[in-house]
Amino acid sequence: MHWCLGTHSICFLTLSRRIAVALQHEERRCQYLTREAKLMLAVQDEVTTMTESETKTSSFTTDHCLSLIAV
Repeated sequence: MHWCLGTHSICFLTLSRRIAVALQHEERRCQYLTREAKLMLAVQDEVTTMTESETKTSSFTTDHCLSLIAV
């Protein structure tokens, strides 16, 4: 099915609308955007509060980031 048969600007507009609808649905269903925003803020806060020496010796890995998701 071709849902984008016009110019690039029309295709972009159609795609943008579809993404917006999908994000709204996921936010209502499971608060996806809220959870992800909280995770990003938590990671940013943690990185910001690290001292320079901690940054050099830190093992800030994907596992650590994944552990924050459970919060």
